[in-house]
Amino acid sequence: MSGITAAVLQTVNTPHIESGAIFVSQAILLFGLLALVFVALHTRRSALWWVGAIVHIGAGALLPYTADMVSFFMIWELITVGAAIVLVCEPDAHGLLRRYLPWQLLAAALLLSGFALHFAESGSVALPAAGVTAGRILIGIAVAIKAALMPLHLWMVGTYARVRPGTAVVLSAVATKIGVFGVYRLLPGSISLEILGGIMATVAVLYALRQNRLRPFLAFHIISQVGYMIAGVGSAAAAAQIAGLYHLGNHIVYKGLLFMVVALMVPMTGTPNIYSTRGMGRRSFVLTVAAIAGALSISGVPPFNGYISKSLLQYSLVSPVAIHLLTIAGIGTALSFTKFLWHGFLRPGPLPQAHDVGEGLIARTGTRTITVALSLLCLLMGLYPRSFFAELPDSAGITQQSFESGLVWPVVGAALFFILYGPILRVLLVTLPGSTTVMNLLRSAGTRGLQLMQRQHTGDIRRYLGWAVGGTMLLWTWVLLAP
Repeated sequence: MSGITAAVLQTVNTPHIESGAIFVSQAILLFGLLALVFVALHTRRSALWWVGAIVHIGAGALLPYTADMVSFFMIWELITVGAAIVLVCEPDAHGLLRRYLPWQLLAAALLLSGFALHFAESGSVALPAAGVTAGRILIGIAVAIKAALMPLHLWMVGTYARVRPGTAVVLSAVATKIGVFGVYRLLPGSISLEILGGIMATVAVLYALRQNRLRPFLAFHIISQVGYMIAGVGSAAAAAQIAGLYHLGNHIVYKGLLFMVVALMVPMTGTPNIYSTRGMGRRSFVLTVAAIAGALSISGVPPFNGYISKSLLQYSLVSPVAIHLLTIAGIGTALSFTKFLWHGFLRPGPLPQAHDVGEGLIARTGTRTITVALSLLCLLMGLYPRSFFAELPDSAGITQQSFESGLVWPVVGAALFFILYGPILRVLLVTLPGSTTVMNLLRSAGTRGLQLMQRQHTGDIRRYLGWAVGGTMLLWTWVLLAP
């Protein structure tokens, strides 16, 4: 017994060191520090909020180094604990926790059960390099919840859209990215995960197109970009996994930048409605530059960082279906962020009444300086990608030919906005069920499942004996006929 204990302790104390884990950890930590500075300059927060935010970011940066199930699960839960502490400090704490915690507790139970099945089969708490062999379905659902894959996304959309802007900036960087890293670390690569990622990227961008409020708009784009990452890190091709990890780091930077832009522009315009937040292009040059940098990055426009990872995914994925789906998602993303830039920053017309941001000169200068730094980082990660992630292939970079070819799909998406956005929006509003509809369908399915179980469990001893005898016969038939 002592030998087993010693082996377990030795495994738990052994860190997982590889280039992908280092890159993901550094990306979370770097952006997390910038996000905390942004919040400190932007608004006041309680000491408890700061404890939760630091735990959330710190655990997210630490998890990639875990090499065993014990450490992975403990730090996975610390991420949830940190977020819960942050949500306790929000004005609508009860409503937010009701949306957030049940999903996270379900993910924890599934992950722990999957780990137990894997340990029962392997006899080791170490996480294998090729992914787990047992408990794969339970672990897959757990990481899908954490990554906010549809239809398991309701916790994220319901939370990020309702917290205060600074809190949304902090939360945007960690949980879903840890879910993606969980796919990379725990699940074996397969074509099915590539196709799943492509489907998520496409469906989520369609939901983003129909949004009229800024933070739900950004939240659905998180899900769409997570689809890109899942297609990459879930692939069996090593080059696609590298591209997926780089896209994860890129997304932390440009999506955090976009959440910061929204956090600053909503108080200035007085509305979170995309169609009403006009005039920012003439009101704030710095925010306009930051918004353009974030929009071009997420749309995959060269020479910004999103182009590098998206183009690498296109060349390295195995499934043609996944490649075509990501192309459609890329066009939809460009269309979406053309809408964002046009209505918020570029549309001509009279300026709305100015609103008081409630910040001093130092705070405004400091927060906008951070947005400029992140905008510059988006550009540098596109121009010099191998300086940030040495595992990228030598071909990763911008040439004249790649620059020209990389503009094709973003230009198509932008053109669709000005030509066909009205009809596209009307079709999406009619055909896509809203989040409330999805929740009602899930509740209905759960209710019917419980009713079915109640009808089966009537207390009739004959029925239970029939199940026992029938199950035993099936089990022995499988044992005798199995090769």
